[in-house]
Amino acid sequence: EAIIKQSSPGSMKTALNHNGMADYSWRLANGEVEQAERKQVHEILGGGMDDVEAQLQRQRALNPNTMLIIQNICKPTQGGCQEFILSDNGLFYRKGHTYRTPYVLYEAWKISLARAGMLVWCTDSWMATAFALVQFERSAARSEHTAFRRYLKEEQAWHADPQVVLLMNAVSGIGPVTAEACI
Repeated sequence: EAIIKQSSPGSMKTALNHNGMADYSWRLANGEVEQAERKQVHEILGGGMDDVEAQLQRQRALNPNTMLIIQNICKPTQGGCQEFILSDNGLFYRKGHTYRTPYVLYEAWKISLARAGMLVWCTDSWMATAFALVQFERSAARSEHTAFRRYLKEEQAWHADPQVVLLMNAVSGIGPVTAEACI
């Protein structure tokens, strides 16, 4: 919470769960509210998968902009899953509980939530969860995002000469007149 308050001074902690909402919420640029429910691996694999899903369903009924953040590391083992938790000093990960739940079931459950339209975000520690929450809130405040536009090149106009098209695609900012002059 200290990391979140330091990075987002306007954030407030309220009893959201008592109102049927998720653990964290913030406003989007369009005024809507987005919320995130945080669960640790042991809360899901310790027999609570159905309970977590029911809770998420209730929260989505109140607000469709709901996401799930799963905290801590879960690795497959011979007989199920092993949880790893960041140590108190933050220098290493220690073993948590071992579960008999098959790892493929855990992954299938996360995928089914995603296919149902819920963002499922996994973090490896409480610190990573705090940083992710801060970035979700900061990103939500922006009305325009540049993802994909930074990396995709504008589609070039068609030209009869394939060498001209090749040159226009190979060199950034070159047009058909300059390409023809180079050939």
